[in-house]
Formats: sequence, structure tokens, C-alpha cells
Amino acid sequence: MKQSVFLISMLILTAALLGWSGNYAALKYNSCKTEIDSITKKLIYTVADTEPMNEGGKSRLLRELERNIVTSNFEIDTTNHDPNVIVAFIVDNDGSIKGERIINDKTQKVGKQMLDIIMSLKWTPAKCNGKLVPMLIKQKLVIDIMEN
Repeated sequence: MKQSVFLISMLILTAALLGWSGNYAALKYNSCKTEIDSITKKLIYTVADTEPMNEGGKSRLLRELERNIVTSNFEIDTTNHDPNVIVAFIVDNDGSIKGERIINDKTQKVGKQMLDIIMSLKWTPAKCNGKLVPMLIKQKLVIDIMEN
């Protein structure tokens, strides 16, 4: 039976699960939360006044993921399929990507492709109290399998 794999992109939230609105004004009372990153062992922000943004914005990132993720070169186990592929990365205070990681990827191929695309884009770092800060971002991609 032939399978067609369709990608449905969804931007996941930041590590604080606040969405990609870039507007944390409503959270000023709780502004700028930090923690030590388990991968890099450095202080990172999980909540900031403005979050990191790639050049071209959220829509460009989603377009790049949809256009460039290749799924035709591998098979997906439909009986144990988890449609969620989740990666995380830190946009450092200089806009570079650090501490990239694959959180969930049953395909063992899509997460790496996602990180390659994310790392190819230019990023503007997060800001907290007017200062550029490193921030953890999570990105989710849902793989929807449709049988032909």
C-alpha cells in the first residue's frame, strides 16, 4: 500500500509555552524567567520581553520547513507512528543557534532536517529589559500520513 506523507507545520511555543506572538507585555509582572540549560549548561531565558525571530518571521520559517523537508526517502511505521516531531534550540544573544536538540522524532530523519533549516536562517535574539539574551525555542512539526 502506497503512503503519501503530508507535513502540517505548527509553530510551538517557546519553552514557557507562551506562543510566538512576540508580545509579552501582559506578562511584565512575571517578566524574564531563566534557567540553566541541560545541554549547554549555560543560563538561558525561557520567558523574555520579546522572543527571538528569524528573518522573514514565523511565516517564512513555516514555508521553509514545508518546502524543504523531504519525506519521500524513508518509510514511516504507521502502527507506532507519533506524528509530532519536536526540536529545540537556543537563539544566543548574538543571533547564533546553540544547543540544538531533537526532542521527539520517530522518523529519525525529519528532526535533523528541521534543525538544518532553522540553522540556515538569520535570527534576531530575544530581549529582556532592553538587553539581548539567549532564549530556548521549541519547534513542532506534525506529520500527517494519508493512505492512498
